[in-house]
Amino acid sequence: MNDEQYLEHCRSLLGEFAETLARRTKQLPQEHPLRELAAGFQALGDYPSDFYGQGPDLIARLLMETVASPSSSGLGHCPFTAVTGVRTP
Repeated sequence: MNDEQYLEHCRSLLGEFAETLARRTKQLPQEHPLRELAAGFQALGDYPSDFYGQGPDLIARLLMETVASPSSSGLGHCPFTAVTGVRTP
């Protein structure tokens, strides 16, 4: 695969990602941050020359919205074991 083919492949993957994110967030309220990010990725797919200018910020925001721990201890929503009711450290 040469550079042009690889670039076209990457653009195709970005387009698929943007389309999937938009479809999966369609039911969220219009002001939800993930809807805003979906629109940003779709716009980025339309103008791929902006990827290095806007892409890193969109990716960082997406990670903060989807990967950030729900609690300061990183335990998530189920910090107690079901059987004992004891909090796991």
